[in-house]
Amino acid sequence: MNVYPSTTHLLPGGHASLTVPRDHSRDTLPAIAQKNDVFVLCMKDKDMSEVTTLAAIGTVVRIADKVQHSNEGISLDVEGCYKVELLDLTRTNDNLLFAEIRRAANWAPCPISPSSGILASKLEDFLLSVPEIGQHYPAPDFSDATWVVQRWIEILPLDTVHKRMLISQPTSELAQRFLSKLLLSENWI
Repeated sequence: MNVYPSTTHLLPGGHASLTVPRDHSRDTLPAIAQKNDVFVLCMKDKDMSEVTTLAAIGTVVRIADKVQHSNEGISLDVEGCYKVELLDLTRTNDNLLFAEIRRAANWAPCPISPSSGILASKLEDFLLSVPEIGQHYPAPDFSDATWVVQRWIEILPLDTVHKRMLISQPTSELAQRFLSKLLLSENWI
């Protein structure tokens, strides 16, 4: 499956707008630019200029709604479908990244508990106060702790190593505890 490395981190159920830079769009987009097409969005560090290695886990995303051309490149609205493990990463002759993948288990939905309720409340506040992000979630699920935790992981400026560690866990429980402690230590809750 085609792989697009990005500093935008997206998990199942997440939505984002990606801008494929003009210098990359000529090579990348013919393979992935149609509505409902899917590709793997894989995390890369902000300081990586050349992709040599990527996280062993990514998210299959679907082009959800529109493809717009701009001066910066082409903007795609995508939604996260499911997590995958990247088994083998290769660069094709036309300079596209391609990976053999294996589907990874998504976190199961989990009801909000008293300890995770504050995460949901603060996320709701955040999405209302930052409409450019909140607009991607017209039907948020603040009753599902897994959904809430995944959105926090996408939004927070955590380093890629921490995000990968949290995402690779079999359930959202560790991420819930980590995020609660982080938000508490930063006086956000």
